[in-house]
Formats: sequence, C-alpha cells, structure tokens
Amino acid sequence: MSAALALFAALYLAPPPAVAPAADQAFVVSLPVAKAAIAVLNRHTWSVRLCEPCGETAPEVVAHAVVSAHPWEGDRTQWVVAIDGQDVDLAYVYVPLAGTGLAANVARLTDAAPVTGVSPTVTVEMGE
Repeated sequence: MSAALALFAALYLAPPPAVAPAADQAFVVSLPVAKAAIAVLNRHTWSVRLCEPCGETAPEVVAHAVVSAHPWEGDRTQWVVAIDGQDVDLAYVYVPLAGTGLAANVARLTDAAPVTGVSPTVTVEMGE
C-alpha cells in the first residue's frame, strides 16, 4: 500500500471518534433552577464534586458555607450558581442523601437541564 493510500485510509476510513458529553451542561440555568439549587445545597454543609465526562473517577467531598447565584454576563434571564464564590456546573455537583452513603446529582434534583454522562448518585465516604 502506498504511503498516500495509507494516509487516505487513516484519515477517511477510520471510524469517527466517540462523542463525549459536553462540559458546561448545567452551568447557566434559569432563575427558578438557581433558586432550587441554592435551597438544595443550603440544606448541607458539604457537597461532592465529580465530573465524569472530564474523566474524573473519585468523588471529591468539599465543605461549603455560602451558596449564591448571579446573572450570567449581566443577563437576568440566565443565572450561574456559586459555592463559596466559585461558579459551578450543577451537573457535576452532588448533595448527600441522609443515611445512605450516597450523594444525588443537583442538576437532576432541580431539573436544571437534560444532563448526560453523569451518574444520578455517587457513593461517598463521609457523612454530615
């Protein structure tokens, strides 16, 4: 096989790469969703971060004190939730389910967006 034919085969006949779920799935949300997320997160003193589409496999337990929201780029129809001043994508934030050793996905709990590639719950090693 000539080098040109091999290059053609490699570029045009190879299967397409798998499409990974997009990041920023529930980063910008409506005001009702932002308010619901704040209410859910404020019931707890910690949350769990895990971005499965990013390749993360170990949930990270993070203590938090202040949960807030602000308009996305000044647009008061779109909002971003912040935990201790850090904007978060609700698709990758989980809250503990009391007495279960599990944490539930905040985007799914608040109907933030149709999220893909994230577990509805994750196992955590820490309790409240």
